[in-house]
Amino acid sequence: MATVTFDSKELCELIGKKLSTQQLEETLTNIGAPVDAISEKEVTADVTPDRLDFLSVEGIARAASSFLSIKKGLREYKVKESGHAVKIEESVASIRPFIVAAFVKEIKLDEQLLLPLMHVQEKMHETYGRKRRKASIGIHDADKAKPPFVYKAVAPESVSFTPLDASDEMNLREILEQHQKGIDYAFVLEKIEFDRKSVECSTSRRGDSSMKKYPLVVDSEENVLSFPPIINGELTRVTSETKNLLIEVTGTSLPAVNDVLNAVCAALADRGGKIESLRIGKQATPNLSPKKMKLDLEFANKVLGVEFTPRQATELLERMGFEAKGQKELDVLVPAYRADVLHEIDVVEDIAIAFGYNNFEPILPQLATIGKIAEEYNAARQTLTGLGFLETVNNTLTNKQDNFTKMQVEVHACTEIANPITEEYAIFRTWITPSLLQVFSRNKHEQFPQKIFEIGTTANERGETRKKLAVAFTDAQATFSQIKTIAETLLRELEVECEIKAFEHPAFIKGRSASIKTKGKTIGVIGEIHPQVLENFKLEQPTTTLEIELE
Repeated sequence: MATVTFDSKELCELIGKKLSTQQLEETLTNIGAPVDAISEKEVTADVTPDRLDFLSVEGIARAASSFLSIKKGLREYKVKESGHAVKIEESVASIRPFIVAAFVKEIKLDEQLLLPLMHVQEKMHETYGRKRRKASIGIHDADKAKPPFVYKAVAPESVSFTPLDASDEMNLREILEQHQKGIDYAFVLEKIEFDRKSVECSTSRRGDSSMKKYPLVVDSEENVLSFPPIINGELTRVTSETKNLLIEVTGTSLPAVNDVLNAVCAALADRGGKIESLRIGKQATPNLSPKKMKLDLEFANKVLGVEFTPRQATELLERMGFEAKGQKELDVLVPAYRADVLHEIDVVEDIAIAFGYNNFEPILPQLATIGKIAEEYNAARQTLTGLGFLETVNNTLTNKQDNFTKMQVEVHACTEIANPITEEYAIFRTWITPSLLQVFSRNKHEQFPQKIFEIGTTANERGETRKKLAVAFTDAQATFSQIKTIAETLLRELEVECEIKAFEHPAFIKGRSASIKTKGKTIGVIGEIHPQVLENFKLEQPTTTLEIELE
């Protein structure tokens, strides 16, 4: 998940309606951006990184406006041909092969818009762009650059320019070794991972440093505009005086760079910017024409368990920013900025969101099957459900931030994914408690107390898996004594002879945690979560947890 913070007043202005904090919170939660914190001044929400449009205040306002039927249906964006081009030289093919670009003219870049634009750029880099590996954005003052532009690769000492936030010229090697952005992102150019469906090329840049070349975007006078994905040049710095923008996106996946450019251009168009395309090879970018999809209404109704008429389905899709026509089979136009819509089922999901998940009536599955209660760990499940706990099922993949850092635990060896799709799911979890705290963080809008548990899989640094049971309780009245009583009841029902002894753990409040031991071996830990950990997960109520090994 990505956390975004917007100005509440600005968000309502872009939505087109003044909303109370409660109305705004309900709207954002209903469209898939659960709110972490909200006030008259700011709103902070969690969004999934594939919803690129939600990373900008313009995009999330656009979705909310459609959902509230203030301005529903497909948004059309006009793109004028600029008559200019970006030439791609063969030298970048094995380094960072893709670039797309656009002009945004007549944009009013006051301080209120400039800072959020920079924040959106960084959010896209860190999430969808996979820390700039997959895609990175360069935003320039177009009036200081002279087209046509060239995207090429050069030797590290052959070109010097003044990078942003520097006073002197530096060559590419110096930037990577001395400039903070170079130090932070040099790893991207050391090991390039390509979308193999898009291009065939070498994935390793390791070896003789004298043979390396790095990508550059230059104008017709050989002025350096950017050293992607590291940093832009000072020459085209964007300020509040800038009226016309040049936006270039480079990366290792052609669909990804197009998705990012479309999302940025749509957001700026909502601010009054005029979009102009640049020709790159045989294509012109951006292409903001809607994507065409077919939706079998019978399939959608079967999945959702309802009987929507074509008219009802069309109205629901319009509330999600689509356009749809037809009867049994709907012709659906999907906005170009919706990078997350890849399949018919994604359209079905948006129908469900527009209808409202709470409006579906629960029914028993209409399946003729013969089932039986799973006997494995059934005693634990029965005990905990009898105590009022709900069972959850979470992803076994997580990230070091959630698994270690947020829990105030020192990062140690673990099973890492060699090529994760997203940084959010980069390791196999070593314990379950952080997963339960994430569940609480996404359900703060629900009533308290909240009592959940999970029987799931963890892994050590050698990839050896183990089954564990974790229990979590959050409420204003949650105490260590309560979780200790729950632990004793559970262990008694499992017929496990254990002793609970005082034990200090960085994730818990000092003096309010204990270890669970059997036959001299520690098999678990219980305690009251430390206030800093609660803050890290944006939790507001006292929380207690229990975790034990089941094998």
